[in-house]
Amino acid sequence: MKNIALVGATGAVGEQILEQFIMRNVPVGELRLFASDESAGEFLEVDDQSLPVGQLTADAFHSVDLVIFATPAEVSEIWCPRALEAGAVCIDLSAAGRLDKTRPLLVAGVNDEAFSSGVCSSPASSVVALALLLGALRKAGEIKRLLVTMVTPASARGTQGLDELRKQTGELLNGRPAQNKIFPAQLAFNGLPSGDDSREVSLRAELGKILNDTDLAIRINQLELPLFYGEGGFVRVDFATPVAREQVIDWLTTTSGIDLQDQGDYPTLLDAVGCNDVLVRLHSSEETTTTLDFWYVVDNIVRCGAGNAVRLAAKVLAETRHQ
Repeated sequence: MKNIALVGATGAVGEQILEQFIMRNVPVGELRLFASDESAGEFLEVDDQSLPVGQLTADAFHSVDLVIFATPAEVSEIWCPRALEAGAVCIDLSAAGRLDKTRPLLVAGVNDEAFSSGVCSSPASSVVALALLLGALRKAGEIKRLLVTMVTPASARGTQGLDELRKQTGELLNGRPAQNKIFPAQLAFNGLPSGDDSREVSLRAELGKILNDTDLAIRINQLELPLFYGEGGFVRVDFATPVAREQVIDWLTTTSGIDLQDQGDYPTLLDAVGCNDVLVRLHSSEETTTTLDFWYVVDNIVRCGAGNAVRLAAKVLAETRHQ
């Protein structure tokens, strides 16, 4: 079995990565945990073991086969090259290097073939869900245009976003004004349309890179909601030629990780929390159409952030076992 290091083990994504290693029975030899200076010295319970959380040092990656970085970009920018020098394969969940032409940007089950060796990046959680859906839909026909109205939770901004929403909620319920540092304005009991064009540009570029279609016309609008977990959106897909609804349904229902819910009420964001699938409900009812509308929800941590990282890790470990 291979030795694995997880950097950012005490964060929201890091903790879920550890849970999914157990749930998915990923074979691990030695597991080393690292986090910020504030968390170093803590112990985490992992599969009935109490493992120490250490600080990153010059020899942190000695004899490690795989390193997962669930960290801010500035951390992986420093330590990912050191892990590579130590001979480890790296999976980087941060924004660092996602659009680097020399580094593959991967969503497990969509573009696995793009992985080579060395280091790969995992995209923003919002991109993971869309890539899964579009990876299935483009089998039904060529996609020429995409319009997304996306809703995102506080956890999309990490543990600091979660902490700020909790604090704002508590302050307002006790009659005190809410302060904002992480969000551009008060998020509690509010909704924040994104005014950050750079975030939307980055999401479009990441999606185009994964789908190997940089000419795809993509428009993404974002709205941050006072939710802790769970994201989703309304999506309109324009195909170059008409596609059959039954064919679309076939591809969605046979793609691993997608749960097409064609009966009953629309799935809510809370329905997706803790779920390992993307929940989808089609709007379109025409038998044949060039425009497909649907609603989707997903757990941004369980399925997208941690889930994609663990699936990529399992693939890397499986390949290295056969080398």
